[in-house]
This record gives sequence, structure tokens and C-alpha cells, in this order.
Amino acid sequence: MVIQEALLVAVHAHDPPFAVTATASDAGGAVARAESRVDGTLLATDTTSPYGFTLNPSTLAAGSHTLQATAIDN
Repeated sequence: MVIQEALLVAVHAHDPPFAVTATASDAGGAVARAESRVDGTLLATDTTSPYGFTLNPSTLAAGSHTLQATAIDN
């Protein structure tokens, strides 16, 4: 099973880096990994909860961006 959630954020180049974290669980098994994307581009894969990565806004164009977390079960 794959579960996806998305969030729209606005960033500026002068914003400091910040942590993006997500939690996920699978009642019938285990979460194998979580994938983190910005604007559809995979930035991180994590196999340990809480799942996440550090986003550095200076690497993005100013404006709105979509953050997406995808949990993949085993």
C-alpha cells in the first residue's frame, strides 16, 4: 500500500533551512520507507520513523512549492 500526503508551502531564498517530518504506520505490517518530494522531485528516502529531511529554501525558487510525503509498506 502507498499513502501520499501533500502540503503547499511558500518559501523565500533568505528563509533558514527547516526540518520536514512525517509519521506513518501500517496496522497490518510495517512501513518499509517514506519518500519526501518537493515539486515532484525525490529529495530523501528514510527507513526510520519519524521520517523526514531538512529543506534548504535557498535551493528553491522563491514562491509556492508542493511538499509530498509517501509512505510505502512492506
